[in-house]
Amino acid sequence: IGILIAISGTISMISSGALFAKVNSPLSFGYFNLAGFLVFVPVTMLMAPLGAKVVHKVNRNLITKIFGIYLILISLRSFIEYLNIK
Repeated sequence: IGILIAISGTISMISSGALFAKVNSPLSFGYFNLAGFLVFVPVTMLMAPLGAKVVHKVNRNLITKIFGIYLILISLRSFIEYLNIK
């Protein structure tokens, strides 16, 4: 079912970008950028198994704490940007 969601999402991004935003970037079809896709997909396919192996070898509590700290930092950054604090 994931592939159906991906296909419908891609079609939506292409059509909405082409109809409403008039994106004129090279290799872009609406909001879908072919160059980004061609770089992102192979890197993801190569690194996902490596990431899974590393996560399974590292202590679960450590990974949980690192991820929690990361989420707190991202939420603080978003909150600061929302308030326009410099």
